[in-house]
Amino acid sequence: MEYDKKPEKDWVEGLRAGDENAYRYLYQRHYKVLCAFAYSYVNDYFVAETLVSDVIFAIWNNREELRIIQSLRAYLMRAVKNSCINHLEYCARQEVLRQNVGEQMELRQQSFDEQDNYPLCSILERELEEKITRSIDSLSDLTSEIFRMSRFEKMKYEEIAHAKGITIDVVKYHIRLAIKKLKEDLKDYLPLWVILHLFS
Repeated sequence: MEYDKKPEKDWVEGLRAGDENAYRYLYQRHYKVLCAFAYSYVNDYFVAETLVSDVIFAIWNNREELRIIQSLRAYLMRAVKNSCINHLEYCARQEVLRQNVGEQMELRQQSFDEQDNYPLCSILERELEEKITRSIDSLSDLTSEIFRMSRFEKMKYEEIAHAKGITIDVVKYHIRLAIKKLKEDLKDYLPLWVILHLFS
């Protein structure tokens, strides 16, 4: 189709009427120029093409409300310009957001590092370790030994049973006793879910 032979106002009327030829006309006649225009703003070919395609699709999608006073090319270029500006403003906001999040994460990490070096944290950590040690030591010799073999020496139940000459069920029984004792002794120091994670 020879697009130049048809007056521009007819293409605009065709757009309003939903003529798909008018929709194709936007691409055939204006797409490349609009992409080059958008690229001058966003400096990215893919983004430029995406923005132009979005503008053309939006015009087609809202064609019944289309009101063009100046030339169609001028209307399209203004729409593309606004789209580019909106895109750049969005990118700027995202960059500020990323910087703010990065700064917050850095400050939070610094806070954690400072807390790790804070004397009170070291005192509480030592106190907790002593409490765990005392709790395990208060168990019967066999229960304490089996628990240490399981949790600290990382031995499997089968290995413990073989080493002690007992059954796996007996090993499990002593492990349960030890965990129950630790839960009772550490309830004021650690949340229950932490105790379960550490010792179950």
